Amino acid sequence: MRKERRTGEANADSDTALFAYAQKTPEAIVLQRFLVCIFFPHTRNIMNEYYARFWVIDLEAAAVVRRIYQMALDGYGLAETAAALEKDGVFNPTYYWRSKGTSRGGSKSTVEPTKWGHTTIKKILTLQEYCGDVINFKSYSKSYKMKKRIENPEENRAIFLNVHEAIIDRPTWERCRA
Repeated sequence: MRKERRTGEANADSDTALFAYAQKTPEAIVLQRFLVCIFFPHTRNIMNEYYARFWVIDLEAAAVVRRIYQMALDGYGLAETAAALEKDGVFNPTYYWRSKGTSRGGSKSTVEPTKWGHTTIKKILTLQEYCGDVINFKSYSKSYKMKKRIENPEENRAIFLNVHEAIIDRPTWERCRA
């Protein structure tokens, strides 16, 4: 005879698994599947992953992002910002995540961990998520059989303002975006 589970038992099992994992890995887990496009600063707190699902700022990475925005406000170009970060020995996002033990998409053949590209700086300067917003439906696929993602027009996206703690204030982001 088949044993049926009650709803409370399923939740108890998932809670146990979550806390067991939290004991093995006390540091925060990097948010990968929800904010794939964010290069640096947000991580998800493991103890609140199941319950609150709020984001915690990675202070090291947030300092780099704030510096990039400040340099943009001061009139630095993309290449000048990349050169300044490279000169100061700041790790690029790919190397930073690998040093934290997290696998991210992109090229894995980074010979120089402090090599920054102007496209990385441009991407960081255009991400609205740094203002505390969540943007859903950025891309879609026509069928589950197609693996190619198609970019969704801005009018079809769902934008939720001030969902999590902001790294960059909205006026700064808007000035850098323009």
